[in-house]
Amino acid sequence: MKIDKTRSFTGVDIGTSRLVAARNPNGGLQLDMTLNAFIEVPDMPATVNSLKRQGIRFVRHGGVLLAYGQAATVFAELFHAELRRPMRSGCMNLQEPASTLVMSRIVAELVGEAAAKPAVIGFSMPSAGLHAEGVSKASLTNHRSALEVMFRNLGYTPYAVNEGEALVYSELEDSGYSGVAISFGAGLTNVAMTYLSVPVLDFSINRGGDDVDSAAAEVLGEKAARVRLHKENNFDLLGTADDQMSRTIKVFYEELIQHTIASLASVLVSSSDVPRLDRPIPLVIGGGTTMPAGFKKLFEREIRKMDWPFPISEVRQARDPLNAVARGVLRYVEVNYGQSEEEAAAAV
Repeated sequence: MKIDKTRSFTGVDIGTSRLVAARNPNGGLQLDMTLNAFIEVPDMPATVNSLKRQGIRFVRHGGVLLAYGQAATVFAELFHAELRRPMRSGCMNLQEPASTLVMSRIVAELVGEAAAKPAVIGFSMPSAGLHAEGVSKASLTNHRSALEVMFRNLGYTPYAVNEGEALVYSELEDSGYSGVAISFGAGLTNVAMTYLSVPVLDFSINRGGDDVDSAAAEVLGEKAARVRLHKENNFDLLGTADDQMSRTIKVFYEELIQHTIASLASVLVSSSDVPRLDRPIPLVIGGGTTMPAGFKKLFEREIRKMDWPFPISEVRQARDPLNAVARGVLRYVEVNYGQSEEEAAAAV
């Protein structure tokens, strides 16, 4: 396919914990990441000066300062406080009064104003939840609308891309975009199945890395931030560490994996949309929650215990799990919205 070089393309993974932007300037790949969180600090001259000296972004809201982005963790450690998030379970957190304000600032800092027009930007969207306690269609509609406004205000033409499908576009080009993709995020786990790039099914499970952190923290009497830090630093799901925190995190990781696999199996058995396949297809896993060593082996061990309505050729882990969705969103908008005028006319 011939990409229209007069347009600029950006793919953004809108995650509950992190935002990742992927661009393809001059044939290369540029990735930028920021923490999707903030912390409230006193609005005093000394605090303002400190934030400015450290290069920490902030905005005033309701008589306080909201320091946001990656550097907010510095103040979270200083005040022994939990970071607050503009999003919850994959969507804008409407119970957080500052969510739209902070989120718009974080998005603007990450992608900047469109430098060229037309500028196409794709952003990841979660799927609707399986059950009543999952993500509702109303929440998804509000979330999508809010993001479209943010990107249009920056000069972009925005397109929403299903998160699971984005993982397919990132990792399964060699199978003709056929396979099952499971994106384990912080707030949600998104599942999608496509065959020859045609969406077959998609849904989300209202569990993710945050649930592992909060459940382990509750059992241990710790802050979720400390559990998260332990998990992200040399934690091995199949390791021999015998400390209480490692053992507890492993318990809830196993529960998350088993619940995800059981939910997928249930949907596949009950869905009339699953085609009869004449060849095995791959299953790919990605997302920041899959980063700990041993995750793929543990996942594959559990999934091989189940009988599936179609053969799974292999279980893959995304080459770059944390950035895979952003890369896939970028690829999706290039493939689907990047035709040159000549190709578009020929297609019509």
